[in-house]
Amino acid sequence: MKITNVTAKQHYSGIPLQRWNSVIAALNCYDSGRVPSAQATHDQLHKDVSDGDKTGGFATMFLVASIGEIAETRGGFVTKMLAEAEEALKTRDQWSRHYDYDGMGTSFFKTSVNIGIIDRQKELFVLGINAAYVGDKPEENLSEKLHIPRAMLSSSVIIETDQLPDNRFAFDFEAILRKLDSVLGTKVIYGKDVVKELMGNTEFEDTSFALPAPDGLCVTLDLGRVERRFKYDDKRQKIETWKATDAILTGLLADSYEHEGAKAPPTLVIHITQPKSDDESCAIWQQADKDKILALTEKIVKALK
Repeated sequence: MKITNVTAKQHYSGIPLQRWNSVIAALNCYDSGRVPSAQATHDQLHKDVSDGDKTGGFATMFLVASIGEIAETRGGFVTKMLAEAEEALKTRDQWSRHYDYDGMGTSFFKTSVNIGIIDRQKELFVLGINAAYVGDKPEENLSEKLHIPRAMLSSSVIIETDQLPDNRFAFDFEAILRKLDSVLGTKVIYGKDVVKELMGNTEFEDTSFALPAPDGLCVTLDLGRVERRFKYDDKRQKIETWKATDAILTGLLADSYEHEGAKAPPTLVIHITQPKSDDESCAIWQQADKDKILALTEKIVKALK
């Protein structure tokens, strides 16, 4: 096994907000039209209608008039949304709602809104926004508008290795662990231990292995882009694609998402996050905690290169 590339990536989601009044202000700011990409769903609707309109533009004119009428009540729309969310959050820690055509005329057309509680006593909330066509781009833009960094969910180190003949991969976990000894204190773990645990899982269990971690963090080693362990042939017979030899796990490559007919480079992924109990949010919102995770991420990347 040869490591060909090591990269890092962070997953951010949700805007942390202190007190309910901040949630109100954020959602009204988003609906004001001052946030880039908030109107992306309406722009796409106009394009779709215009492209399909064979009547000289009458359908588009009707659509614009309809949105104009609905937009007159957009303030009431946000008020109603907030009232529903506030009531739900009295008894649970998450509220979410997807708006389709019932959100037309507002910035919430074809948009999902999620409000979670980070800390009930401190009145800390996290606001999530995801829209059709543009994903979490509106949330990112709102974060920039409010000058509030988004919460971090995790940091990942992606380890790409070389491909073997016959579209196969080979992961040498002993080699991986020994590179991590000085960073994570993995000297007490052997590559064969990782392989044994992975091969002991059923096809419905995950493919992660918990690693030692400093500062109370949670670090796991996971299989990335490779073919799943079990496949089924035309007769629905189960075929195992992995093979274990001591500390080395081999198997088939996965199909590429980007290039039809090609195979994806094999990867392993190290995930870093904070451990959370069942009644706590996984959002990492304090900058000191983010910095701690980013620093460990950088150390792992350097150790693997």
